[in-house]
Amino acid sequence: MKSLLWSVILLFTLNIFGSEIDSLKALADYKSSDLQIIFALINDRGFFDEWQKPELPKISTEDTYKRGEEAIPVIIFGTDRKDVNGNANLSYDIKITKPDGSIYGEFKQLEVWYGAPAPMMHLLKQPIIISIEEKDPLGVYTVEAKVYENTKKQTISFKLAFKVVE
Repeated sequence: MKSLLWSVILLFTLNIFGSEIDSLKALADYKSSDLQIIFALINDRGFFDEWQKPELPKISTEDTYKRGEEAIPVIIFGTDRKDVNGNANLSYDIKITKPDGSIYGEFKQLEVWYGAPAPMMHLLKQPIIISIEEKDPLGVYTVEAKVYENTKKQTISFKLAFKVVE
């Protein structure tokens, strides 16, 4: 599992576009011997269809958006951790904050993976879409996620940032 996972992480790294400004960050990851997580911002809903194909999709992360576009936080994971039934159990909370610090959106206990054996690498089951509306303020938004690995009771925190421009 480890060599395939590191190959996927390398593919992600080689296909990143964006994050030119130090304060913006469209990709973060976590690695341990039995759990690997990639948290990224993308703008292509077609990625979910591409994920279903046998060949791993290429991904382009995005850290700059215009009004009317969509920012899509995705979680990809691989784990050897299993509950007593041999299943993986991961969930997440996510909070999006506007440039002025107010909350744009917040969702709790969304499903990453639950109640089934996890394949080698998997895409979260319950994604959200951040639709940037015409009335939304310009500036830097933050996306904070807490991924809960519920078998070993571990919490992994991530923070990404993107900018909305004219």
